[in-house]
Amino acid sequence: DDSWEYAPATSTWTQVTATGKTWPGNGHSMVYDATLQRVILFGGYGPSYDDETWEYDPVTSTWRQITTIGKPSGRHYHSMVYDSTRQRVILFGGYAGNGDFDDTWEYAPATSTWTQIMTTGKPSGRQHHSMVYDATRQRVILFGGSEFKYTLDDETWEYDPATSTWQNTTTGKPSARSGHSMVYDTTRQRVILFGGFDNVDSGLSDETWE
Repeated sequence: DDSWEYAPATSTWTQVTATGKTWPGNGHSMVYDATLQRVILFGGYGPSYDDETWEYDPVTSTWRQITTIGKPSGRHYHSMVYDSTRQRVILFGGYAGNGDFDDTWEYAPATSTWTQIMTTGKPSGRQHHSMVYDATRQRVILFGGSEFKYTLDDETWEYDPATSTWQNTTTGKPSARSGHSMVYDTTRQRVILFGGFDNVDSGLSDETWE
């Protein structure tokens, strides 16, 4: 249940003595809300599937549990991004004991409100996928993940928050994998992916994709 900060300029990790920290857990997801200057955390497992929303203030090193209006059911291994255009957190998928989720949720930090979105089209239920937000095109981009019983996925999906529409856009792609990580390069307008579990050789990938 420890909090750490990393300073890229000095390549330095520092453990932060945080006030009001969350419970120990894993499989949660976090985003940074640049408007409110807060880190937002949802879900995870430890020792049960959690449905709590937390905010972290880096200036005061303070964690605070948020009493929200509505919320997704408890889960872990979901993915979240911050939609900077609409100032919303967007969540998709995840896993609880009886299977994978295929639901899309939005969280408005300004009003502490979670809303389930009834979308046009959607990826199949999955966990261990990764998502980024492309602010230039105002789209969420999702790749990969694993479905119940560990079936790996190689699909690329885009989500348009303005129309609540998911679309499969797969063309030329990494092999199916889960547990990889992705970021959005705003300078070059590229998604960068590294690693993951792909069932090839040792099962652990060391590939880099754009």
